[in-house]
Amino acid sequence: MLPLAAILCAAALDIVSGACLPLITRDPQVRPGLRGSVSGALPLRSHADEFGTAPIPEFGVARIAYGWASDPERKASIEVGANFFLFLPEPDLYVHVPRRATLGLDLGFGAQYATASSAVVPYAVLGGLNARGAGWVATVGHMNRARVGGYASGSDYHDVWLSTLGFQLPDDMFPRRVFLQDIHTTQSRTCFPPEPCSAPRSWSLLAGLSFDSPLFHR
Repeated sequence: MLPLAAILCAAALDIVSGACLPLITRDPQVRPGLRGSVSGALPLRSHADEFGTAPIPEFGVARIAYGWASDPERKASIEVGANFFLFLPEPDLYVHVPRRATLGLDLGFGAQYATASSAVVPYAVLGGLNARGAGWVATVGHMNRARVGGYASGSDYHDVWLSTLGFQLPDDMFPRRVFLQDIHTTQSRTCFPPEPCSAPRSWSLLAGLSFDSPLFHR
């Protein structure tokens, strides 16, 4: 029991200190009503910077969201929700652009507050889905001056790019989405000439799955 408690305590400290970066993966469309989803990912490869810091992703998140989508072809659709990584809520707002304005593609813009990293993550989603909701999905998000290494000092702030490419399966299939996510970080540094200055960089590549479903069937 004691080793398990120690592991959970260490994980909680890492999360609170800002060690984990968010998973950015979602359905580009807004589905009406209340929905729940679960996403998980594992690192495939990573590269640490000169200080030994490699970006650490959230290994799994649960999500609850409510969407309003009366006429996605001609009107904007809105979704309000939150991701939950262990005990931390991460609020999210997403707007889907009418498909009539995007030549049939699914384009949306959102913003998520990454609680662990104390940063807002604006993101864009583009997808080409068929009538059954299947097709490719690409997402790009950015975090400005996010905490990555676990300390709130100025030298430990990072600029982070989160890029995801995935394939979404039809509405009635599980898993719903398979994806690859790339995380690139650049450490923010203050340089004092004439000393040479370089910005340490690191990256991680993840592979993951997402499952989602309406919580209440009408």
